[in-house]
Amino acid sequence: MATITEVINAYKFHHLPSMMNFLNNLHKELGGKRIINHQIAKHIIEGDHQERLIYETKIHYAAMYREVTKRLKSSNLLINSYSNFEDLHTDVENLLLPIKGIGHLTVYDIAYRIGYLRKDQILPEKNIYLYAGALKGANKLYLVDPSLFSLRPSDLNSKGEIKEGPHKMSMFKSPLSIMPSLFLEDMLCVFDRIIGKYRALPYSKFQKVPFYYDKCIHA
Repeated sequence: MATITEVINAYKFHHLPSMMNFLNNLHKELGGKRIINHQIAKHIIEGDHQERLIYETKIHYAAMYREVTKRLKSSNLLINSYSNFEDLHTDVENLLLPIKGIGHLTVYDIAYRIGYLRKDQILPEKNIYLYAGALKGANKLYLVDPSLFSLRPSDLNSKGEIKEGPHKMSMFKSPLSIMPSLFLEDMLCVFDRIIGKYRALPYSKFQKVPFYYDKCIHA
């Protein structure tokens, strides 16, 4: 049966390269700019999560998109001085979360793409941001193998589940703790539906990750 190390290796082999290719190409094309123009705004707003919006939502999304673009273009997010990703994420959150229709997952997606495009690249390190599929994946993994976690009472809700939101990377034990925050969050989302069953599935199942892939890639 699969081990958690094999699950991580399956993610690194089958899924991580596509994410890295997108991000590297994005940085090569747009990285190091000092202002957010329309082209940059388009790239950092649009993504798979937004593409999966239901049709009714997309009707309203057009107006929301225009407001997000407007606010991003008037911001200094590419040149502001930040010592860590958390500060950048907070600024993006304060800028965009008040917009009707914008949620925490979209804020996180946009924040890490901006961080990737900056000349002094800033990526999540101390915290992991658990929303939607990534939160489900973390909770399923916690349910089946709590030995992989080092949780504080404040990490859990009244049901004993991991709370939505940012958490310290220290909540994870090895081998999860050695993965960069950005990729661990993505892996938890990618394996949302099966990660909780990894001990009951042969490794060959995890080698076929594209068949389970539920369009979770944030790029």
